[in-house]
Amino acid sequence: MRRIILIFAAIALSLSTAEAQQDERYSQGVFTETTTVTHHKIDKPKKERTLHETKSGYQQHTSLSWWWTPEAGHGALRLSYIGGYRFGNYFFAGAGAGIDVGILNTYIHEWHGDSYGLGGSLLPLPMQSIAIPLFANIKCYFTKRGVAPHLSFSAGARFSTFKKVKKYDTNGRHIQTFKHSAVDPFFELAAGINCRISDNNSITLQLGYYTHRVLYIDHSNYRGEWGHGLACSIGLTF
Repeated sequence: MRRIILIFAAIALSLSTAEAQQDERYSQGVFTETTTVTHHKIDKPKKERTLHETKSGYQQHTSLSWWWTPEAGHGALRLSYIGGYRFGNYFFAGAGAGIDVGILNTYIHEWHGDSYGLGGSLLPLPMQSIAIPLFANIKCYFTKRGVAPHLSFSAGARFSTFKKVKKYDTNGRHIQTFKHSAVDPFFELAAGINCRISDNNSITLQLGYYTHRVLYIDHSNYRGEWGHGLACSIGLTF
């Protein structure tokens, strides 16, 4: 029994000595405890990608359109290019040029009438088959999302070569030749949408009102009136 008590006393003494030595090492900076910290990366919520939300700057647009003024029987396919500056998300201003190819012309190259007029008829002069439109364009966008509605306004003129129209009397004798240039002012107001197809490109669809100046011959005199019609287009913005 005495031996067992001595053994327990020796164990307690050794433990006490080891603890004292450890406390001394801590106080002297011998022991340093290492702690491992794991950092977890928290992803920020991604911002929704929007149409033309990037920066202000130069922007380009190409389109294929069709305009028609039914009263005068004039119409054309138009391939155009517009280059300009985009002011943030909601405004664009630029200038454009293109080519018009007439498809619904009033081909009145000659007609009969007396020497004082055209028998009471007021006939429009033929539209040039090919013309060059030059115009200014502005667009106002209502949102910066992937499908962006907008309003578009264009103002300019169509330029082409001179055209001759002959007039005959009732006996088939040539009376007069009308020579007119084709500098036709026009305006277009349209509503449309831009549908984004990539980060920098979008498809544009438009439908609107189109008006241009139509030349008439009234008793051997020129007379200009405005023809009214429709215009529609599909284009690519980049």
